[in-house]
Amino acid sequence: MAVCVNRNLREYQALKEMSGISEDTLDFYSSTFLDNYNRLPNLDELPHVDSSNHLKGALKIQSIGDIDFADNTAIKENIGVSPEEASVKINSVYKDLEVKVIPTSEEKSMVEIRHRPSEYVDGDEEVDGQFEATKENQRAVLRQSLDRMRNLYGIDIVEASSDELEEAGIFDAIPDAAIARAFVFNGQIYVNSDLADLDAPVHEMLHIFLGAMRYTNPVVYQEIIDRVSRFSSVERIAKLYPNRTTNDILEEVLVTEMGDMLTGKPSELEYLTTKELNLMMYEIQRNLDTMLMGNISVKNLGMEDVVNSTLLELAGKTQSPEFNTSDISVMDLSDMHRRTSNFKQKLMEAGELQEICE
Repeated sequence: MAVCVNRNLREYQALKEMSGISEDTLDFYSSTFLDNYNRLPNLDELPHVDSSNHLKGALKIQSIGDIDFADNTAIKENIGVSPEEASVKINSVYKDLEVKVIPTSEEKSMVEIRHRPSEYVDGDEEVDGQFEATKENQRAVLRQSLDRMRNLYGIDIVEASSDELEEAGIFDAIPDAAIARAFVFNGQIYVNSDLADLDAPVHEMLHIFLGAMRYTNPVVYQEIIDRVSRFSSVERIAKLYPNRTTNDILEEVLVTEMGDMLTGKPSELEYLTTKELNLMMYEIQRNLDTMLMGNISVKNLGMEDVVNSTLLELAGKTQSPEFNTSDISVMDLSDMHRRTSNFKQKLMEAGELQEICE
């Protein structure tokens, strides 16, 4: 028997106003999600949604040629943050879109809107296969994707080379990080750009796609971490990661257990609720789609296929234009200097790197 939907719920009303789909369709999917997962769907889990008209109204967008401009006062009043912070907030609400807000004056901001991949939309573009996967352009693509995740979604993942991590003293504090593609240290997710190449299977880079949940859904993430703290594997995995905080270890346990579950091995995650498991899978798939921004969502692929594929393979399967180019420019020396300086500044602010003045 279908679960009755309370149409008076604020969350339901928001979906109805923003989605642009019929109430009957929304009721059907809302009832299905409540029955299966004890929650309402997100915008990007509904078929044929388009919240761009709602967003344009909220931001009082006006077009000049093919460029959209938002009213900064409308951004502050209706989004609740400054134009500089608006991209992250908008993308956390209008989940079927990827929106970039670029302040241009005190009154106006330029807005770029594009639709995210949807499991209800089939791609129709051929991948030309001209991407030459050299170490240099792989690192450039990975960096560009992580920059988008950071700047547009608030997922604060630090990308650094082995030399940068060693110079910062992180390898001295946690020697095992020297061979890790991605790891967590003092609550910060790091990606080693020398090791985390695009030929790595997804299940070996789950810190990026599952650990990011702490930024995109922090309440549920903490609830799951609390559950993980009672897993029998905590003590065993803690021995593999000395000099880590308790929360760091618990995230390593979560990533390890999820990797086991996704690759068909026994996992204590099987004892979590259906809602918790569903939300984790949603976050992994959404974050993969965020990185790839393909014409096809990874949800259209079997999850076993997804986790055992490399990012390059997934880029082809999802028809990702982000990864399908032969002229990716490698960062110049000035950009390298700027990025390294920013990386060191972040460590200094966290008290993990000291500046010695002579």
